[in-house]
Amino acid sequence: MNLWIEILAMIGRLFMQPVLYITVLATLLVGYRRVRQERRYFHVGIAPAGQELKRLFGYGLLVGLVISIISIVVGGTVTYEWLVLFNCVSVISLLIFAFRLHSAAILLGVTNLLFYILLFNKWEIPALIGFPSKKGAVLEDPLMLSLTVLLSVFLFAEALLIFVTKRKGNMPTLRKSRRGKLIGAFQLKKLWFIPVVLFIPGSVIVGLFDWWPVLSIGSHTFALVIVPFAFGYQMEVQGEEPVQAVRRLAKHVLLLAIVVAILAGLSFVWPILTLAAALVAIIGRIVISIMQTRRDRHLPKRYAPQADGLMLLGAKAGSPAERMNLIAGDKIVEVNGKKVANREQFYAALNLNRAFCKLKVLDTKQEPRIEQTALYENESYELGVLLVEPK
Repeated sequence: MNLWIEILAMIGRLFMQPVLYITVLATLLVGYRRVRQERRYFHVGIAPAGQELKRLFGYGLLVGLVISIISIVVGGTVTYEWLVLFNCVSVISLLIFAFRLHSAAILLGVTNLLFYILLFNKWEIPALIGFPSKKGAVLEDPLMLSLTVLLSVFLFAEALLIFVTKRKGNMPTLRKSRRGKLIGAFQLKKLWFIPVVLFIPGSVIVGLFDWWPVLSIGSHTFALVIVPFAFGYQMEVQGEEPVQAVRRLAKHVLLLAIVVAILAGLSFVWPILTLAAALVAIIGRIVISIMQTRRDRHLPKRYAPQADGLMLLGAKAGSPAERMNLIAGDKIVEVNGKKVANREQFYAALNLNRAFCKLKVLDTKQEPRIEQTALYENESYELGVLLVEPK
């Protein structure tokens, strides 16, 4: 019976943490802003505003379940003070929409550093987010080892999530080049909700809420808490396919995870390396982001306007363009037998036959192919194509 009461209490603690609500709100706002941007550039919403929220609770829940099982088996422990710090760092990052900084490396690294400062100076947490401070709370050094291992585990999870979702949520947009011309780009902005079950020393919980149920393991008491981790990334790609850029990002994050894991292992011998692991994670992830941006900046613009055709950034889901397998990087050179180089010529050629459409397309290797489909009355007169036009 006590176990079931503790499980219910654990679920209740999840809803006491502001990260959960701010994550959902930030995700909805990102989706709303994306749709506005799509309608501004392409005159159509490519995906519904709730798409980001749907993907928020996808693979992250499965990863959270796996990490929770590992945590329960090995006894992954955090403290009340660390939990408050993590909520503060995460909420600040979400409120300023800093998805570029919303990596496990940075969020957990910064939280662990702040916790290290608290530990070193024996400071106390003031009353925050509805939790009263527990005077005289003692922070123990072994907790830093547990937190460093947690950091490395989440970096491996982040690399995995980046890789398995590399083809999803890559949203097309338009940017002005240095010469003032509109060029195509892809905005990659992803966030995963990863709820993980961790232990909190029961003495702290009882000190805060004497009525709260706890578990007894040997001579120690613990409370279970679901920590609502929310990690993600943000980048923009103009010079290569988004899948290639995301795959490279996943490899770099995986290498960083391996380095941090090695430091975590060595920290059991030299505890000071827990501090080094946090610093390496933060600096390493920032360097990865900078390198990715600089590399893309020096590549030729892959989705630039073309004088002899219409460059595509993609096709709206369920549209005739999707039925014709049109993808980003394709170039439409003929419509119904007429050469096209701008939107006006494109529409004029489409109107030659509103029941059927035949396109001549050049792929990314400049190899031609023919795509055709029947057109229906309730379908978009633009075929659902996302065009990069010369302005």
